[in-house]
Amino acid sequence: MRAFSLAAIREIFGEDAYMVCTHLRNASGRTLPHLSLLSKLSHDRCARILYTLLRHGRIAYKWRRSAPQHGEEIVYYLLPKNALRTSEMTRNVKFIRSKLGHFTARIFCCLVLHGHLTSVQVENIMRKYASSVGHRESVIKAISQLKATGMIEPGLCNEDETEAARREPPSSSKSANFWKPSISNVNKAVRDERAFNSLLETLSEISRHVLHVLREKENSQTSEPLSKSELVRTVRQRHKISEESILQTISFLVHRSVLLEHVLLDGRVILHVNKNHLTHIAQIQVAETTIKERFGVVACRIFRLLVNTPQLEQKQVSEMAMVPLKDCREILGKLLKHEYVRMQEVARTADHAPSRTSYLWKVDIPSVLSKIALEIEIAADNLNMRFSYEELGMLPWQYLLSGNKHASDIIPFGGSTPAHQNGRSKALLELEIFRLGETQLAFCS
Repeated sequence: MRAFSLAAIREIFGEDAYMVCTHLRNASGRTLPHLSLLSKLSHDRCARILYTLLRHGRIAYKWRRSAPQHGEEIVYYLLPKNALRTSEMTRNVKFIRSKLGHFTARIFCCLVLHGHLTSVQVENIMRKYASSVGHRESVIKAISQLKATGMIEPGLCNEDETEAARREPPSSSKSANFWKPSISNVNKAVRDERAFNSLLETLSEISRHVLHVLREKENSQTSEPLSKSELVRTVRQRHKISEESILQTISFLVHRSVLLEHVLLDGRVILHVNKNHLTHIAQIQVAETTIKERFGVVACRIFRLLVNTPQLEQKQVSEMAMVPLKDCREILGKLLKHEYVRMQEVARTADHAPSRTSYLWKVDIPSVLSKIALEIEIAADNLNMRFSYEELGMLPWQYLLSGNKHASDIIPFGGSTPAHQNGRSKALLELEIFRLGETQLAFCS
């Protein structure tokens, strides 16, 4: 991933930025004077490069204690994942446009392209997209909406300074007028929206009406939450459904952990959508799909059984999953080998004899989800590497070592025809990378 991030930085920010990031690649942190010395750039030039990369979120900084006579110093380090986040922009901009409108989406794009702007700078850049009448109010309103939804956050401090960071926190008065996009929060919002829509497809019509009303209330960003009585009254007025049916539906959704209840001091019951549970359901579905594709339908059935009913013996798994005992033993062995299930020994005697020991099977959901997230990340790296070879005719490390040479000047190993001439392979790779990115969205943090 670091090779791809350096290639992306070189393409977007130029050779000097690539040279600076190369020295940050394998280091836990370097100071500005050290980077200036290694990259053979002037102090001011290196400081401006670091400031630009900080604005765009490609690197980060932290304070580190140095020698006692010098106090603390700023060290910079590379963020490889943030350098590859441009593929998410189309999806995120479409989501913001659907929720907040075209003008707000344009402002978000402007912040993404520039990395870090003040409200006045955004107003000057966006003046061509709106009439002069009420233009400032439109910009302030759009920034307020983006801030309220968490899609932007306070940026760096004074833009005229060459040093890239200051001690003041982002919420201080010196930096409160600077804004930068929060890609992680936008990804979470897109993830929650897709998990919510996927859940609606599995529920009844009354359940969908109840969840839609709650979702509208949450999206309105009002400070007053929706109580249970208000929810029943709103759904009843809109869809002409009996109060008894609505209450039964709410109880069903609370039992399934789709809704959470909170009792206030005045006795009111407040309801809201359990976003964490919806995300968990989406991640479990990805895990089930992965196991189904790798080991078959029967293995997916056994995995789903152990997720819902852990601590089962092999004979119980065979009977409840309606699988022959021999096939069940083989499938459990495969799942255990790939760490999708776990086995626990419960010995009835001190000698741990197999005939007097029970073997219980279960699924450790957090470890399975982290394993699948890691496998998806590795698969994305491999696909990007292959696409780089199809695009450039060479592998990423060959591109990084080529210096100022053009891709066409490097002959692939074996002297074969460059693979970038195969347009069909590139199209298939782009499609697979897109699909994998959509799957990876369920595990974004």
